[in-house]
Amino acid sequence: MPSDNSPIPDETRRQLDEFFRLATEVDKAITAAIPGVIDLQVAAAGGGMVAISGIAPSVDAQRRAVEIALEMPGVRQVIGGLTLA
Repeated sequence: MPSDNSPIPDETRRQLDEFFRLATEVDKAITAAIPGVIDLQVAAAGGGMVAISGIAPSVDAQRRAVEIALEMPGVRQVIGGLTLA
């Protein structure tokens, strides 16, 4: 049991923190690189899997979003992608 009496084990909390950190970094990178993305959603899971969704302003932006995600340290696979506006 964790030292703060949380019902969530320390290792699980560390994993969840890492998923949140990775999703946040991918979100920030895509948002900074692709102006005009609407409703960007990013989720991370084990094994370096990241899911992205949202609306891209162009076909190039759709492709670039996946590239950006895959360039991030820790990302091994991208699921989904942006739909075209």
